[in-house]
Amino acid sequence: MNDDKCFDTVAKVWQKRIEITPNSIFLAENGHHYTYNQINYLVQKQEKRLLSYGVKKGDIISLQFELDVEGIVNILACINLHLVINPLNPHFDMDEVKNLVYRFKPYLIITQQSERGRDTLFRLNNLTNYRIDTYEDCKVFIRNSHEICLAKEKNETNNPVVILNTSGTTGVPKGVVLTNKNVLSAEYAYNKAFNVNNHDMIAIASGMYHAIGFHHGLVSTIIAGSAMAILRHYSIDNIVDLIKNEPITFIDSVSTVIYDILF
Repeated sequence: MNDDKCFDTVAKVWQKRIEITPNSIFLAENGHHYTYNQINYLVQKQEKRLLSYGVKKGDIISLQFELDVEGIVNILACINLHLVINPLNPHFDMDEVKNLVYRFKPYLIITQQSERGRDTLFRLNNLTNYRIDTYEDCKVFIRNSHEICLAKEKNETNNPVVILNTSGTTGVPKGVVLTNKNVLSAEYAYNKAFNVNNHDMIAIASGMYHAIGFHHGLVSTIIAGSAMAILRHYSIDNIVDLIKNEPITFIDSVSTVIYDILF
């Protein structure tokens, strides 16, 4: 993939990657390796489930997952259907999450049962203006109507692909809307600056709700045809084991994680 593709869409970049290197390793989790093609098979299954809920292009879909294969599959399914992802930090308390739901009014909220008993949306048995469905270890909140649709531009590169939450200067989580062009131009530049290529495997400890996880983990990897090794639950012991057991070539994370590794 060349730099002249950097103003495409994330969906097209993913589809092109499947054509080019379907059998290359894309994800490593707990010693299990998944090729691009294997993940794409799961993505296509999830697309059918999302369509069964009546999603429309430009709908906002909130996803509250740990850093795992299931969460990444959901993100890619949303991207392929031209939905706008709003990844929610599983560490948010209920007031923070409800505030975001009130402001963004996502059409779907998909939340995963937490192994550590966190205060996630999965624990809610009702949510105003939403009906509930469940499948496997997930709960789905389906809004009664499509109130917000963010896809407006004829040029799809200018359409939103993700809303990342940040506290910014307010201390209250708020959403930053990023287009395909925003995300891809940043990650083509990132890969060029750090010479990320198809021989690399990045260790990711930041969730997909974080710019490092979504941008420098997921999107950078797809562009380069490289691989990600993910940790559902971060600890210094877990990341040391990951480095010992996988052919990690680099790590990108927040400063506190880098400090743990170095000291």
